[in-house]
Amino acid sequence: MKKQEEYDYLVNLDSDVMFIKRGYEEFLNEHMQGYDCMGINMGIQRSPLDAPHWVPGMNMWSEWSIWQPFFETDYFCGSLNSMQVYRKEIVTNLLKNIDIVKLETLLQITEVYALEEILYATLAVRSGGKHRSYPSECAEFVGWVPLSIEQLDTAQKKKMFFLFIRLIAQ
Repeated sequence: MKKQEEYDYLVNLDSDVMFIKRGYEEFLNEHMQGYDCMGINMGIQRSPLDAPHWVPGMNMWSEWSIWQPFFETDYFCGSLNSMQVYRKEIVTNLLKNIDIVKLETLLQITEVYALEEILYATLAVRSGGKHRSYPSECAEFVGWVPLSIEQLDTAQKKKMFFLFIRLIAQ
């Protein structure tokens, strides 16, 4: 029998992310009340018009005919991958409902950019998970451009900012 891992939350982090202060678990305990998953700008998309600027979403819409039968939904859910957080119960539920063979086949042929921004969230919502977006202040320093030391200092002083994303500019 496999040993069950003890955890409350599963949090996705990328290699360019680090914690900058304590308190994230308390933050999650407060902001995840009544929710099963949370991510930066996490939301449901029911058409390409919902977020035409979001490249992974537009890629998914171009392949929707092959992904829709796997998801068995008329929508997908998406969020920036880093900082996606899932309660243990929803992780357990979504794992029970995955057709691994079908998923492996899709992973071999898909060209959806940043699929992880869609796959986990959609599986969680499809499994009955209630989703939400992080408070907007949490995303203030999240972006593609490396931040300076001064910006890191400012971020560290923010009440709801716990993760620093993107390596510091030299």
